[in-house]
Amino acid sequence: MIRIRVGIGQHEHSSEDGGTTWSHRLREVPPRHTPVVHGDVDLTRLPPSSKETCWDFVTLLPCGFGVAVDHQRMDGTKAHAGVFVTIDGAEHWHKRDTKPRLPILRTSSWKVERFESLAVQTPGVVALAWEDPWIFEGSQSHIICTRDQGESWEYHCLGYANPYLAVDYGGRLLALNDGYYIESRDGGSTWSKSNFNVDWPEGYNKKRVALLRHVSFTEADLGYALIVHWPSGSPRDSLPDVGLLISTDNGMRWNHLQVFEGPNIGDINERHVLDLRVT
Repeated sequence: MIRIRVGIGQHEHSSEDGGTTWSHRLREVPPRHTPVVHGDVDLTRLPPSSKETCWDFVTLLPCGFGVAVDHQRMDGTKAHAGVFVTIDGAEHWHKRDTKPRLPILRTSSWKVERFESLAVQTPGVVALAWEDPWIFEGSQSHIICTRDQGESWEYHCLGYANPYLAVDYGGRLLALNDGYYIESRDGGSTWSKSNFNVDWPEGYNKKRVALLRHVSFTEADLGYALIVHWPSGSPRDSLPDVGLLISTDNGMRWNHLQVFEGPNIGDINERHVLDLRVT
């Protein structure tokens, strides 16, 4: 039976039967500097770091391949991101240079200050996303991908896509946006747009933002995600609801499984305020 954990602010909603029945408890929201962790990871075994270093993402696959991403304050104002890989279950970590060549400038990029999303597709295939509107005019989301465990990287500009990444059960890389994906089926070499549909509960404004968050595929065609119900015509300080979505066709159509009250603490866009775990 599928177990679901939905964290929203100081509350956690749990279901042991795939979303049919729910229980509720209070939870402690992790500090913002706490990394987003996927897999059975012992954080004490990460590479030694200085007190200025903050870990952002750590993913460890069952096969032993993993990626850890940090950012380090250099002079009190600027930060440089670091990427480390392991192939032996976090026994040893190796730092990788993540400065790909920019196709237009024909030169190596400058160091990224901080990555905002990590997706590990297979052992060796990794994608990282971040925002930097100064690289190219109008760009908000940038992707670098590797297919050789971080030895070399390719850069892709995804325009106005949000820097949220996911991987479906079959290994498709997804950059999430309002009502569509920018997807790659070849390990990040090429990207194309693919629309999806969200069925809103009766009484909700169907024109509201359809930005998926925390997408998780548990088996072929079966996926779960969170979506924020931004208030329409409500007072500016009113809290949005949060919907738990389910897809049975590999993310093409999403239906609401449950709707929860919005967070009672923190910014809904802040790390850890929303969280989804499906096992």
